[in-house]
Amino acid sequence: MGFSQAGRVIAQLLGMVILARLLSPSDFGVVAMAWLVTGFAGIFHDFGTKAAVIQRRELPSALLDSVFWLNVGIGIAIAILIALLAPIIAVAMREPQLTGVLWLLALGFPIASLGLVQQALLERASRFRSVAVVECCAAFAGLTIGVLAALGGWGVYSLVSQAIVEWTVVTAGLWAASTWRPAWRCSLALIREIAGFSGNLVGFSIVNYFARNIDTVLIGRFLGATELGYYNLAYRLMLWPLQHISRVVGRAFFPALSRLQDDKPRLRQAYVRAAAAVFLITAPLSLGLFVLREPFVLALMGERWLKVADLLFWLAPVSMVQSVGTTASW
Repeated sequence: MGFSQAGRVIAQLLGMVILARLLSPSDFGVVAMAWLVTGFAGIFHDFGTKAAVIQRRELPSALLDSVFWLNVGIGIAIAILIALLAPIIAVAMREPQLTGVLWLLALGFPIASLGLVQQALLERASRFRSVAVVECCAAFAGLTIGVLAALGGWGVYSLVSQAIVEWTVVTAGLWAASTWRPAWRCSLALIREIAGFSGNLVGFSIVNYFARNIDTVLIGRFLGATELGYYNLAYRLMLWPLQHISRVVGRAFFPALSRLQDDKPRLRQAYVRAAAAVFLITAPLSLGLFVLREPFVLALMGERWLKVADLLFWLAPVSMVQSVGTTASW
């Protein structure tokens, strides 16, 4: 997973450096508004079933088939709902471009839903090498398309095309890496068996989502796409230690911790040691970002993005604390 995340970090860093020079802050702001909507919809994308598949002790084949078709149905329903609400959301956020962006991003939900069970099975078996190869290929494929689209003058839609290509390549890669294939059956009784676990997980995700995104809603609504573009880039930089260290460790640890769920002392010891290791890595990264924020922004993105460095004065120290706080979700 570290290899996978390193590849994705390189792709994101290259994308940020190149696209920040080809696109305007308002382009990033419009996409940040769209991610608010798709991010919230993503909470319901698998309804916690992916984690339930990893955590569950026994996995009858009928349950996997049922979860697969449930995820596909949810993906299609979310896409239709976003498409219908897109014009209303665009009016509420005072951003006309948002309608077209949301219509295209909605396509990602049915695409991604086709690979959720395959990904869960690979991670349950700790086959992270296969997952890493798929995700790295997807990240660089998306970066290539995004840069080419930006050079072609697509503007905000170059960022949209990057995301859609990533989702498509990930899904295709997961099907290639996994031998499991769904059958034409779906049992509501089996889905109800995991509803308690997945429902609680969705509830946590909803609360966590609003806690993390209310700032983006307020800035986008009252200050506009340009200011949100600056803030979104600073926020993404702040999240790097959290996303690329804490979540990577958590993703690899979750199957292992699930196997220890009946041995509380070992579970406790493993979690505390992992959280301590996360802090030893993320704290220097966050402090380094705080100290070197101005030369970092100037070197990577240019002078017109210097306002991002001002925002990092406040956000960089927060990432050090949150990198450990987020491990509670494991």
